Amino acid sequence: MEDFVDQCGDDRLARALGQALRQRKPFRRFKDALAAHPAQREAWFAFERQAMESIARRWCEDHGISPRWAARPNRPTP
Repeated sequence: MEDFVDQCGDDRLARALGQALRQRKPFRRFKDALAAHPAQREAWFAFERQAMESIARRWCEDHGISPRWAARPNRPTP
């Protein structure tokens, strides 16, 4: 989440997200701060997905696992 804040590109939102991360219930507050910024909210979900995939790939490599990655279907637009 801190990495996303650093590359956010919107100084005002970055400050709000950074503050959210320093408060009680940071995950909830982070997502609440993004609620008023739909484009950045979608950017967060893409950033988070890519970060999780990178962590999974590294873990597999570190453990000598060569998984077959399935293509991810496109998310429907709400």
